[in-house]
Amino acid sequence: MLEWKRFVPPASESEVVEFEKNSGIQLPRSYRGYLLSSNGGQPCSEVGFNVDKGGECVMLGCLYSLCNDESEVDLDAVYEELKDDLSAGFLPIGEDPGGNLLLLSTQCDDSDAIHFWDRIGFLAKRLGKRQFRIANDIEEFLASLHAVADT
Repeated sequence: MLEWKRFVPPASESEVVEFEKNSGIQLPRSYRGYLLSSNGGQPCSEVGFNVDKGGECVMLGCLYSLCNDESEVDLDAVYEELKDDLSAGFLPIGEDPGGNLLLLSTQCDDSDAIHFWDRIGFLAKRLGKRQFRIANDIEEFLASLHAVADT
């Protein structure tokens, strides 16, 4: 079982409602449940996820939390900082160590899906695109995490 360094305790219902009110975003069911039960964190060991069918692996840096502060891991603060750079209907929920983002889709036809946004463009050079749908929801994403072998 994957162990996590938690930044803060699970979010409260009132914290989630406040975030939704302030951001104007209705959080999808599974992600909302995730905030109420876990609320982000950083894996204690190096884990990664695949971004394409070819098996391109990316390391997970952290998943953001509702912290009610201005830290670099606060979901609200990160959203406020990046919202003008994001496509409509996406919320940044985590990052890799290089600053690329995990995005939660809040669009009705894709709601709850997790996408990887190659902000830096490293994968775009090889794979021809910058955004990859990587999981149907947060539970599927968490289940897909695997140990990253030392190279």
